[in-house]
Amino acid sequence: MTIAAALRLIQKNELILPAIQREYVWKPSQVIKVFDSIMRGYPVGSFLSWRVLPETISKFKFYGFMRDYSAFDKRHNPVVDIPADREVTAVLDGQQRLTSLNIGLRGTYAYRNKNGWASKEWSYPTRCLYLNLLDEAPENEAGLKYHFAFLTKDQVEAAAEDEARKWFPVAEIFDAAEPAAMMQIPAKYSVGNDAGAVAMVGRLWQAVHHNASLHFYEEDDQDIERVLDIFVRVNSGGTVLSYSDLLLSIATAQWKGDARAAVHDLVESLNKTGQGFDFSQDTVLKSGLVLAEVGDIAFKVKNFTKANMAVLELNWEALSTSLQVAVGILSDFGLSAATLAADSVLIPVAYYVHLRGLTQSYRFSTKDKADRAALRSWVLRSLIVRGVWGVRTRHPAPGPPRDDQEERRRQVPAGGHRAHHGPARQVAGGHGCSRRGRP
Repeated sequence: MTIAAALRLIQKNELILPAIQREYVWKPSQVIKVFDSIMRGYPVGSFLSWRVLPETISKFKFYGFMRDYSAFDKRHNPVVDIPADREVTAVLDGQQRLTSLNIGLRGTYAYRNKNGWASKEWSYPTRCLYLNLLDEAPENEAGLKYHFAFLTKDQVEAAAEDEARKWFPVAEIFDAAEPAAMMQIPAKYSVGNDAGAVAMVGRLWQAVHHNASLHFYEEDDQDIERVLDIFVRVNSGGTVLSYSDLLLSIATAQWKGDARAAVHDLVESLNKTGQGFDFSQDTVLKSGLVLAEVGDIAFKVKNFTKANMAVLELNWEALSTSLQVAVGILSDFGLSAATLAADSVLIPVAYYVHLRGLTQSYRFSTKDKADRAALRSWVLRSLIVRGVWGVRTRHPAPGPPRDDQEERRRQVPAGGHRAHHGPARQVAGGHGCSRRGRP
């Protein structure tokens, strides 16, 4: 299949993404590298797709490909409503590459300017992908040959008088579906007499419209459990896609609502508390399993079943509130991303909050002052004692974590802390995450 043919299927929502797919994460440099590869005739890898029959459409949630990406406020794929009588093809492996091609040939990429304010929209100007028709890429460590760049309109206008550069918007090559349209491009950009520039336009057109460089391997089994298994198999071997990304993708497929948006919104909210934290979606998903009291809290695919996800979704608002209160408490204790030695301490604190039904008022209540002091003592001492929380990793490597029993041992403070009374005793020593006792 040619690149242009694949993008036309994306345009018509005939090539879509199943809810198990994670969101777009590639950087501009990765997009540029893909375009450099196709210009040089290099293979861009194979793709795994799933032919979804009409009877399966209604059982699953699907998303469209990202076209205009913004790191500020447009990072989430649009939900697509597929007619129940229509057959579609869903991409199981290759989303990042296809989205990059879609952005480069049809859309835009808005990323933050160097030293720009993260909270200001104007720090994220819209950029399109351009190709310099007059020269190859400057010397670079990535080994790029062709000079592609994401540029703003102002940057292109500022370079109009530069004799070494003639920036051509790559999206125009996609619109030039016929050879006759392609042949008009050099003259339009005043490079018709430059043999190198004419050849470069022709090479890009060939790469997009002529070369069948995309190879799809299709799965046609309509069993969703089998599709989930295939997705995990083809995606869990990489180092970029974290294990929690896989589990969040599976959770999204099982929820009636939008699990991805719910988890991302909660993570962002928690991390804005106080002086700021850096909790990952791993921590939030683990906390959800614990607070929802599912039978097995191991962080494994088998526990992200439809039944467990239904419980998690049903209780999500209450779980979110407990986590927000817990993070507020940690902030009150003087902790933040810079000082919190183990993110996992959030789980037993949130569980204690959840079991007691505590609200934000607990943080300031006079009658709970002694209780907070005991909880603070337990939290700070557990963070100091060596080995209580294991080795801290904010971004764990892919692959299943330790088994349930070891995970519980890692989250329960050492026995020497059980002599304390109040919440410290209730959270520790088998009375918190183990759920065998009640505060």
